[in-house]
Amino acid sequence: MEGEKLEIVVSSSTYHSQPDDEWLMSMTSKGRKNQQKPPLIPKVPSKFRKVIQSRDCYDPSVVSIGPYHHWNEGLKDMGGLKFDLACQFVKDSGGKPEEMYQKVKQEAKDARKCYMEDEATKKFDEEQFSKMMFIDGCFILQFIYYFLHKPENLMMSNHEASLVTRDLFLLENQLPFVVLESLWSFRAGESKLDILLRNFCKHVRAKPALGRRKSFRQMILKLYGKLPKALTGNVSKGLDEQTQPTHLLEFFHAQYVHSGVSDDHPSGKKTPSYWHYPAKEFRNVGISLMPSKTSRFSDVRFEPTLLGGTLYIPQLIIGDCTKPLLLNLVAYESCSSVKSNDWVTSYVCSLGSLIDSAEDVKELRSRGLLLSTLGSDQQVADHINEMAKHVVLKPCAFTGVKKAIESHHRNIFKRWILHYKNPVSAATVKYSFLYGFIITAITTFRSKEPSFSHAQICGQGKSTFHQ
Repeated sequence: MEGEKLEIVVSSSTYHSQPDDEWLMSMTSKGRKNQQKPPLIPKVPSKFRKVIQSRDCYDPSVVSIGPYHHWNEGLKDMGGLKFDLACQFVKDSGGKPEEMYQKVKQEAKDARKCYMEDEATKKFDEEQFSKMMFIDGCFILQFIYYFLHKPENLMMSNHEASLVTRDLFLLENQLPFVVLESLWSFRAGESKLDILLRNFCKHVRAKPALGRRKSFRQMILKLYGKLPKALTGNVSKGLDEQTQPTHLLEFFHAQYVHSGVSDDHPSGKKTPSYWHYPAKEFRNVGISLMPSKTSRFSDVRFEPTLLGGTLYIPQLIIGDCTKPLLLNLVAYESCSSVKSNDWVTSYVCSLGSLIDSAEDVKELRSRGLLLSTLGSDQQVADHINEMAKHVVLKPCAFTGVKKAIESHHRNIFKRWILHYKNPVSAATVKYSFLYGFIITAITTFRSKEPSFSHAQICGQGKSTFHQ
């Protein structure tokens, strides 16, 4: 019995040892898999889709681009118009359809590697995938060209055109940039592709008007600022134009994140994760809010003054397409291999820190920082807070700005001056007003009294003496 019992224990131990060895060996193979580069056009991470309020921001509403949403039955209605615009692009190009298609087909094999392998992409054979790349690419280019130059030829309402524009900047609705370049090369006599796309991006990232008239000094400075560029023929360029973007969303991101911006890595000192004041409170601590000079999301800076300072924030138009655009840029940054690129994420967090209520939105509107087409200020506040709620400001973003604001707040002398500045100013105005009122009353009273000259008085006395 003892021998039999021992045999059972040994055999049991032998049975379990093999899976343990496989588990240990699998750690090495799994590590190799994790080192593989993610697809250049990834899908939106599941953590973003779990947010119910933002779930609709990642799926196309009217038109599918690329393989991920190609089989969506709800988007088939745009198929006919998409094909018509693609045909018009071929016609306007003047090239032979066979040559244009063959050029795209040569790029299709590498283009397929840009996407994640899933059920949607596996449904395409080589010919189907090439055909999709060709039609979608022609449609994108013709839509953008008509949108900018001949909107009457789009054969769709303004609302539909707005929805198509929204869909073109979704992370899962992208086409490899090489396909667009291959097709645009047939448009002889047209401007370069990057100029066309840059103008399209400018429309999407339109800056709101300041809402107040510029001073003569500001207009002169603006004129002198443009003069050197006009004389030299220089045109402002986006981020790393020597590096070809992967897709349209990445091109947009490159235009509005400054190439010179970098992370600040504080050594040993704790850096505040955000500024502690909503917009309506900044005035109380001596800090003014002003729009940045550029539209770049990374252009957040703080300029100190004698007792306060000015916080510069990029302007933003809040509309139906703003939330999908910003959240897809955030999703793109989270999937990017360059982790220093997440400046849009940081901008969204910073904007959320500025807004607690409708009063903060009103303050930002009055400073020319926000322009809304959504409705009430409370709706705008809810809209922005929903975006900022589930994203995190990276610790090294805008470090200099956060430290400057924190340092200003901790300055006891400045706080003392600012604390008594308003009461003293109010008292000065109050007592100046009383003083002015009293002086005015005395002057008025004296003006109503009969006035006699010294000669008249002497004359009257003299006349009485003679009588």
